[in-house]
Amino acid sequence: MNLFPSILLGIEWDNNLRGKHDGSCTDASGNFHRYFHCPMGYGSFIKPNKVKLGRTLTEALLERYVSMDAPEVAPQDMLSAGFVMTSKGNLKQIELVGEKKIRYH
Repeated sequence: MNLFPSILLGIEWDNNLRGKHDGSCTDASGNFHRYFHCPMGYGSFIKPNKVKLGRTLTEALLERYVSMDAPEVAPQDMLSAGFVMTSKGNLKQIELVGEKKIRYH
């Protein structure tokens, strides 16, 4: 029984708390396998059939925030009902700069 499929996908994480190795491993028979190179502790393997295809950045933003044709939240870059209290106890209106640029760019 071959414990290692011919194709594995390698992931190099941005910190060593997520991975377990350096892109290599040793099988039960003692054979060394190098799939990719990364610093020790930054690497993980995954079988291709376990990968869930994601979505584009635009799809993720639309799902998380608002559709492109939704009414503007902050006309003239100001939230109409958004205020914060300053350290002196005054209310200051919240600015949302760049809403149009994000939506229409």
